[in-house]
Amino acid sequence: MKLRDIFSVFLVAVAVCLVGCTSSLSTAANEVRVTSNPESVKGMTYIKTIHHRSLAGGLLFDGSKNAMNKVRNEAAEAGGKTVYIVSESGSNMSGMSVTAEVYK
Repeated sequence: MKLRDIFSVFLVAVAVCLVGCTSSLSTAANEVRVTSNPESVKGMTYIKTIHHRSLAGGLLFDGSKNAMNKVRNEAAEAGGKTVYIVSESGSNMSGMSVTAEVYK
């Protein structure tokens, strides 16, 4: 096997692993509203604070979208209707970290 063939197999394996790390939205999570405006959650009932970090994204998937999908999925599982984004840090290339409060 030539070095080029080995490298090609390696790249395919890495691509499969990275794509497998993406998080899709559940049906209930599609209904969860996301806001960064604290006024939007006034009068709502606080449920919990959640934190998720995604691996670096890059060409194959969006790391920031992956972290946000995880937040929305967990919020939906907790019965939340709205997530207030407390903080976001990182980048798509280095990985993304999201902390959010869940409200209903």
